[in-house]
Amino acid sequence: MTRIVYISGRYRWKKPDGSWDTDRMEMELADEYGWEELIIRAGHIPIPPLRLTVPHEQTIILPAAEWIRRDLRLISTLDAARSLILMRAGWQEIEIGQPRPDWYPDGLVRASQGATEEHECAMERQMHAMAGSAGEAIVREYLERLLEAGVAA
Repeated sequence: MTRIVYISGRYRWKKPDGSWDTDRMEMELADEYGWEELIIRAGHIPIPPLRLTVPHEQTIILPAAEWIRRDLRLISTLDAARSLILMRAGWQEIEIGQPRPDWYPDGLVRASQGATEEHECAMERQMHAMAGSAGEAIVREYLERLLEAGVAA
């Protein structure tokens, strides 16, 4: 059975001087795009929230909390039995010495507020969650098995 897969993860990064770290933000977009492609190839339908909203953030000025609120509203419309959420690596707090995506800084990385709220919303709706940190091969195999089985996640 084909599933809708909401792709959740970190996006916003700030430099020590408080300015936006656009290089890291571009890496987050590229990571989401990679997962989007994997989901399509596995026969499912991705919802890539960054690719849906980031292009508009320069012309539609809203606080980050409003973008998050809209993402949560989108998740709340999904049928929990036919949808799942993919949590990209790095959304949770990362302590010193823990594994992390290559483009992440050393040291403590605080949890992503938006991704944390998206995960909580999905769990409240009893959606199944996949950890991108498990690796592409494991996620791909799981998605392919879901498609072949034709059963709910």
